[in-house]
Amino acid sequence: MAVTSSCLPDGSAEAECSVKGSDPRYSWSLDGRSVSSHRRVTLPPPVSETLHCDVTNQINNLRRSINISCPVPVSDPVLDVRCLQNGSAEISCWVENGTDPSIYLTVSGGLEVYNVTSSERTVRVTVPPVSPPHSWNIRCSAKNNISERSTNQTQDACPVPVSDPVLDVRCLQNGSAEISCWVENGTDPSIYLTVSGGLEVYNVTSSERTVRVTVPPVSPPDFWNIRCSAKNNISERSTNQTQDACPDDYVCDCS
Repeated sequence: MAVTSSCLPDGSAEAECSVKGSDPRYSWSLDGRSVSSHRRVTLPPPVSETLHCDVTNQINNLRRSINISCPVPVSDPVLDVRCLQNGSAEISCWVENGTDPSIYLTVSGGLEVYNVTSSERTVRVTVPPVSPPHSWNIRCSAKNNISERSTNQTQDACPVPVSDPVLDVRCLQNGSAEISCWVENGTDPSIYLTVSGGLEVYNVTSSERTVRVTVPPVSPPDFWNIRCSAKNNISERSTNQTQDACPDDYVCDCS
């Protein structure tokens, strides 16, 4: 009596029981459960167990056991992109199935390339913020000694939170003031500039990175309370400043 087995490319296994004798009846069992009553048996993946073959006829009973372990091909890699509060991204890739997989994750965006390899089932990389935002080309491959699969994805870069607004006050010759506010960083910021002094309030909004307002002279000179806020869909920052009004006899060096 002989029992042979072979592994198939999909991770399943075939086994065959060969005997000499008349009217043999076959019975295959795996961990105490019956799996077939034919001469050949096919086992679905994963296969890593002891297989028993029992053959009987009217004269006697024979039994043989073999240990079978077949590598399982890797499944399609799963990609996950999670944006963090600071505008960076945590990119993960893993496989659900596969014997001893190696994972290769490549993230390219702009001039930067992040390439990480893991001999475990998951690989993870944190990509810093990108300003101005563009997109990342992400590729994850999974390999073992019998198979290779890959997943590709183009992902918009994560939105970058706004930086602290920068205020600038410049006195003009006639005593008026040009007040500007802008942000250095941030995805699609909206700028809100409020200037209050005396009975006047100037409130200006801009969907660009800078907002500017010209405030007329104040007589007698007073002061302005200036507030500039910057917002986008993930953050908000503001800057406050109390500024003496410009003197109406101010002379600038315009040369």
